[in-house]
Amino acid sequence: MELYIINPSSPNRAEFWSYRILYAVAIDDVSSVLAEQAAAKEAKMNHEMVRSALSMALAARSGNYFRFFSLLKKVPRYSKVIVEKLKWSLRFEALQSMIKAYTPGKYPLSQLVRVLGFSSKVSALRWIQRCGVEVRDDAIICSHDLELRRPRVRSQSDTDKGVTHGALV
Repeated sequence: MELYIINPSSPNRAEFWSYRILYAVAIDDVSSVLAEQAAAKEAKMNHEMVRSALSMALAARSGNYFRFFSLLKKVPRYSKVIVEKLKWSLRFEALQSMIKAYTPGKYPLSQLVRVLGFSSKVSALRWIQRCGVEVRDDAIICSHDLELRRPRVRSQSDTDKGVTHGALV
């Protein structure tokens, strides 16, 4: 049973509600996200964490990668943990879109780092190369014949600690 339902006066009610929304997004449970949105509105839950979680859910579902990664920078640590696997999936979808949009041509690596919320150019470069994308002159090379590879995600502690959301292999 959800603690915020049992104890509606809990000071952490909004925090746990936001986690529930993000978890529904992470497991791609659209109906739960919509139900949580309606319930939050009905309960007049206008807390910043709940609004942020709902905004992230909308950005993820609509493919607004820039908005999703902008919001991800601002959420608490545990929210980031919940959407970890989703983050990598959305990055891959965004990369596919960027390559289609800029083919034939180049897309600046520095802009990709910013748009997809990478912590550094080095980490972005490592991931992009795992996807099979060529990088030249500080830009990704976009072409029709490029076959992207989705990097595997491993969850080494799934069996040890229950549900986790993976780490990039």
